[in-house]
Parts: sequence; structure tokens; C-alpha cells
Amino acid sequence: MQKLSKTALLAMLLMLTGCASFLPGNDCVDFCSVAKPIYMNGSDTEQTKDAIDLHNAIWLEFCK
Repeated sequence: MQKLSKTALLAMLLMLTGCASFLPGNDCVDFCSVAKPIYMNGSDTEQTKDAIDLHNAIWLEFCK
């Protein structure tokens, strides 16, 4: 995954830590309450493995 793509993905994931509730009765949920580690599969592409590694690194940094 290219550096720009990783940066964009990181920015999007970090935005999930905020809360913007615009629907009535919609409670805010933060990233750590819904995110879980992702495990790789032997058939995953390199791009998928890179995305999984990034997700898991973010999860470890902010949620563990």
C-alpha cells in the first residue's frame, strides 16, 4: 500500500474516534468499542495484508 493510501486510511480511522450523532437516538460509538484485531488468511493479497497490519497497529496504539 502506498504511503499516501496509508495516511488516508489512518486519517479516516482516527476520525472514528470522534462522535457526530445526527440521527435521533443514535448513541456515539468510539473506534475502540467496535474495533477488534483482524487476522490474515493465506489467500489475502499483499494490499490486504498491509491494510490489516495498519488496522492492527492503530488498534494496538489506541485500544490496548
